[in-house]
Amino acid sequence: MENPELINRLRQHEHVENPGLDNHDQASTIEDSRVEYATSVGEDERYIQIMQAAIRDIENVFAQVRAKRGIPLDNIERNLVPALSVLAKNMKLSSLMMHLQNKDDYTLRHSIAVGILSLLQGEWMKMDDRDQKSLLISGLLHDIGKAMMSDEILNKPEKLTDYEFKLMKKHTVFGYHLLEGTVGISHRQALVALEHHERIDGSGYPLGINGDKITLFSKIVAVSDVYHAMSTVQVYRHASPIYQVLSELQHGEFGQFDHQVIEVFINNMMESLIGCSVQLSTGQIGEIVWINPVNALRPMVKVGEEILDLSAIGSIYIAELI
Repeated sequence: MENPELINRLRQHEHVENPGLDNHDQASTIEDSRVEYATSVGEDERYIQIMQAAIRDIENVFAQVRAKRGIPLDNIERNLVPALSVLAKNMKLSSLMMHLQNKDDYTLRHSIAVGILSLLQGEWMKMDDRDQKSLLISGLLHDIGKAMMSDEILNKPEKLTDYEFKLMKKHTVFGYHLLEGTVGISHRQALVALEHHERIDGSGYPLGINGDKITLFSKIVAVSDVYHAMSTVQVYRHASPIYQVLSELQHGEFGQFDHQVIEVFINNMMESLIGCSVQLSTGQIGEIVWINPVNALRPMVKVGEEILDLSAIGSIYIAELI
């Protein structure tokens, strides 16, 4: 059950600036308040209210863009950046993604998920704190151009027509121009909005560029974008099992991605699943206990008292997480 008093405290910390603190200290104060808040609620609801507050914050960002008031970068840096950093650092990734897989408010939840996944990829790739923060904001705002799209297209319950899809693809260009015109947003971040549907083999859009012509940030956000999109229920399609999405990413089912980015992403996503229960293709239920660094998608799984090394048993694979 939600605690109204605690929620009010959280919202006050988000929106009231302390004139005696600089921006860094304000961000630290907000982060501390969110941690204090998260640890004061029940175990089952830990950090969920922070996530819900973040969804409301990104909803406000989209609303301001639709109202032609521009992107509120100060609010993003003051509220969303520390909130998503806390979630990425403290919440189990599989649980975090599960709570962001609801089809309701898909664009908002997707923005939060891609921001967090992009932040984690920056950490996994040993980027410095400045680049990690920049990646978080890039992922969070990668779809901001959709604020310029009609709700009829965004929420259509069936597959888009060719004409509607052509219109939808323009969100990349809209987003780029919105970000380019925002003081405090770098050109590299704006390019993420433009390039996150580009692919290494040139098969993407809107420019059809390939290889190193696509910026590293865009390559990273592209993987986060597809992973969350394909593992989430949407108005026109069912979610694919997480393990299946990782396998399809590795095999280029969604287009060609940067090899290093994909390898780092899959290895670390699989590491995050250690301890998770899975159903094998045989119907057996087991627990992932070790990830093979050479073949992360073929881990060791404990079934009863037996350890199965899937890298050595080609006929058995993980069917789904449970």
